[in-house]
Amino acid sequence: MNILPALVINEGAEAILNKCEIKGNKNHLTIGILSRNADLVVKETKVHNHKAGGILVQAKEEHTVRIANSKIVFNDIVGVHFVGEDSSPSLEK
Repeated sequence: MNILPALVINEGAEAILNKCEIKGNKNHLTIGILSRNADLVVKETKVHNHKAGGILVQAKEEHTVRIANSKIVFNDIVGVHFVGEDSSPSLEK
């Protein structure tokens, strides 16, 4: 079983998503955003209709992860999933 991410941010990278739409189609096993040990800022963005989840973030203490004013909706399994015991992500309305 292969999960296809719509967007991947790999280790050492930085991504700022502002006013984007990341849409799955419920026919394929997709995840909206996969961030692996990277800096990620998501603002005013809609992530929806992914069968494997909306956003998966693996982070360490030194990474900036912020999700603000975004809609993470209609994703199966999970909306937002954070992994990393020392990470301190920020979720804001």
